[in-house]
Amino acid sequence: VTELFIQLAEKKPKLKRKVVAVFIACEENSSIPDVGVEMLLKNGKLDHLKGGPMYWVDSADGHPCLGTASAAMWTLKCKGRLFHSGLPHKGVNSLELAMDAVTHIQKRFYQDFPPHASESEYLFASPSTMKPTLVKGAEGSVNQIPPWTEVQGDIRLTPFYDITECVKKVNGYVAELNKDISVLVSGSRGPCSKYDINIEEGHFKGELEMIWPGTPLKGIACKLDSDGHTALREAT
Repeated sequence: VTELFIQLAEKKPKLKRKVVAVFIACEENSSIPDVGVEMLLKNGKLDHLKGGPMYWVDSADGHPCLGTASAAMWTLKCKGRLFHSGLPHKGVNSLELAMDAVTHIQKRFYQDFPPHASESEYLFASPSTMKPTLVKGAEGSVNQIPPWTEVQGDIRLTPFYDITECVKKVNGYVAELNKDISVLVSGSRGPCSKYDINIEEGHFKGELEMIWPGTPLKGIACKLDSDGHTALREAT
């Protein structure tokens, strides 16, 4: 981009269109507020582009970009019951709950958002994905059943699916689990590992909360038969 503007400044060609460069700060991290393209829009810095027509030019590994995936960051909070590990039947293990819940949610995600036929045409290296990338939990000791665990991750959704609808779907998976946590097979991690227990002290069950930091980024797919894409393809 810098070289392009150097050439424009040196050669001073008579342009039929304005050339605007937008340098993106805080890319792919919507959890930090008031930074990035969203703030440019909010403060009117891109208003002069709204009248169109506008050609969006991006690059991926040095070549014109045909499309980008939507991206959404997520945090799954898993609440259990703290207890001594010598009496595991009196606790609800939030770490095991987190592992089983994420596995269940991922399974549902890939059923609803399988590989799309258009992905190969647009040369996407991977289909839509949902995966955990960070885990943190309550500080304790080895002989304690952890009372809470948080799993963080992201969703990369190819632009042939709607990210807003995807978020609704995932929220639905979590709501279904909270309504009936027994959907997660109790006892699969041993006879004392359960997420819904009735003991002398009372009735306890695991709880899940899905949080979406920031606003999901919406992907796009360029028209492959457009004049702009044809010109870029022939030029590169």
